[in-house]
Amino acid sequence: MTFKTLSSLTALSLGAALVAGASAAQEAPKDAQDMTRDQNATWVDITSWNDDTVYDGWSAQSLLGEDAYNATGDELGEVEDLIVGPDGMIRRVVVEGGGFLDIGDTHAAIPWDEVKRNAASSVTVPLRGEDLDDYTRYPNVDDMRTEARNFRVREVIGDFLTAEGAGYGSIDDVIFDDDGQMTALVVRPNPSYGYRGRWVAMPYSAGTYDPRAAYTEVPYSSVQLDELRPFNYGNFRE
Repeated sequence: MTFKTLSSLTALSLGAALVAGASAAQEAPKDAQDMTRDQNATWVDITSWNDDTVYDGWSAQSLLGEDAYNATGDELGEVEDLIVGPDGMIRRVVVEGGGFLDIGDTHAAIPWDEVKRNAASSVTVPLRGEDLDDYTRYPNVDDMRTEARNFRVREVIGDFLTAEGAGYGSIDDVIFDDDGQMTALVVRPNPSYGYRGRWVAMPYSAGTYDPRAAYTEVPYSSVQLDELRPFNYGNFRE
């Protein structure tokens, strides 16, 4: 059963779930410290970091927009986003499906441990009609509530990055290892600042990304970042 069929079966229950979710959101306490970057996070020492290890993992950009199938091979939709926890681990995969020309699409947040990543080309998820109620569905991914300090990968991609407080470039991609742990950011230095215009991969430290901040700040110097080897998508070992 595809998302198109599931969408028509769950229209009424979806509305009720959204109302309940909105009520819960209003009642949930907000811990300001919980929502910001972990001030005790330990940054990776970039001077001893082996940037070659990123090629043992996989790129978020390679999976976003790719197909999602159920266990019987039926196409359900596509991977819309990845929800990452404060420890840098993927929590859920957001699958978008149904509708026509993105009108009437719905989104299902599938726990990462229930998702099979088929290399970098697609995912298989256990979404069927009889267990639909086990997964929260949303008409728009921006309506999705996440726990404190969780963030969406699409929030990271495109973010401006500063090195020791000075502008450096923008984040073009996120690298994960096979377990779903976020390990690196792929950054394009801004040539207008005088940097070389090529991608570099820098280490990601768990607890250091703040989704509410206006930009991403790293404690590395622009000199250290500019001395990193150019990042090459063709070097992935998968």
